[in-house]
Amino acid sequence: MRAHIKMNMRDHMVALTDARTRVATEAWDQTSERIEQRIGMSSMESYGASHMTPLMPAAMRELGTAMHHEASRLSRTLVETDPQKVMAGFVALTKRCGACHAGFRVQ
Repeated sequence: MRAHIKMNMRDHMVALTDARTRVATEAWDQTSERIEQRIGMSSMESYGASHMTPLMPAAMRELGTAMHHEASRLSRTLVETDPQKVMAGFVALTKRCGACHAGFRVQ
């Protein structure tokens, strides 16, 4: 399970980097779709969340779910093509990531 969680988190980081790169080229719709599929609520099934979340502490599970919700919000914001709102969405999403990483370690 530890390796699975770490693999998922690394993929989230790759997806965030990819998304920021795409935003720089104004590929709004593609970025929206990728964020939703790789980090948003739609991604949870592909990551096997139903198998992993019962094994996590409740607070970690709540932070993770909040992060996935934030990614879905960012996905919806991206289609508005408003750079300020999009950047605020990236900030909100990465704050969720940071909160979880500050409180938990996969050992």
